[in-house]
Amino acid sequence: MKVLLVGGTKFIGKYISEEFEKNNDEVFFLNRGITSKNENTIICDIEKIVEKKDLILSHNFDIVVHCICNTEKNATDLVEIFKNTKTKLIILSSQDCYHAFQELVRGKNSSDYPIDEKSALTDIKYYYSHINSARDKYDKNLMTNILIDSYNRNEINLTIFRLPMVYGPYDYQFAGRHGEIIKRIIDKKENYIISASKYHSIWTFLYVENIADAILFSIDKDITNGKIYNLGETKVRSWKLWIDLYSKIANFDLKCQILPDEILSEKKELDNNEPYHVISSAELFHKDTGYIEKISIEEGIKRTFDYASKNIDILPKIDYEKEEKLLDKYNNFLKN
Repeated sequence: MKVLLVGGTKFIGKYISEEFEKNNDEVFFLNRGITSKNENTIICDIEKIVEKKDLILSHNFDIVVHCICNTEKNATDLVEIFKNTKTKLIILSSQDCYHAFQELVRGKNSSDYPIDEKSALTDIKYYYSHINSARDKYDKNLMTNILIDSYNRNEINLTIFRLPMVYGPYDYQFAGRHGEIIKRIIDKKENYIISASKYHSIWTFLYVENIADAILFSIDKDITNGKIYNLGETKVRSWKLWIDLYSKIANFDLKCQILPDEILSEKKELDNNEPYHVISSAELFHKDTGYIEKISIEEGIKRTFDYASKNIDILPKIDYEKEEKLLDKYNNFLKN
């Protein structure tokens, strides 16, 4: 097959391209040429992709995997280019589009879990515009509506994947995934000072290679045409169990010291203002396709830890001295 990968040069796209290459597919790239460029790269800003329409269509791509289709314009541009072609579009979306996710981000907890493809979507338009002006047009629901409408008019063929928290080597958001756990292990700091809410929090993750493998697995499955799928692990776990899994892989025992938010609020980095749980279901994708995750949780954690051990600059900075002072303050409070 002939494949075009749009964006995604830093993390998930890297693994997707490798999976296609292992399958002896011919892979091309469309990006700005800043972080990745070779002879098969079409240099283009995503906002000007229509200007490359003739060049793109001249390649007769079988598959296009779009890693950065975030806005209505991105979707409209795709339809304009691939309308009435035989190209299959694979769109990487995210689970931040759901009502439950956006409610929790805003400090509310009013939804049932797990979140599946029939769960309510957020009714907030451009839902990150209030915190990031660079994302003032970001809206995965408006993007999806345009593409699904085009599919229903028999103009394009596509599958949309809503991704969970993705972790693994080369993650540019490494510090915000499991980086804090790994950093403490590498620094040999036994005391893990943590709030009770974070200790018990549950999020759906998926190892990055399993994302790429699932996408490749779906390509020849006609049942996926026009579908929207959540991806995610079949089993989820609390942050405490993630700590235990990394501790076991590294053979280093992290001891959690649970402190109340009243104590931790003195140090913003330790205070947990995030939602407690974001649990999604990928049952539909597994049922439709028969997909089974290729990389085990243990192997995914090992590869993630090994990568971080060799690239410690990606890990977050932790003020251990202040943590110990907070712990002493709490212990003194208990004594009194």
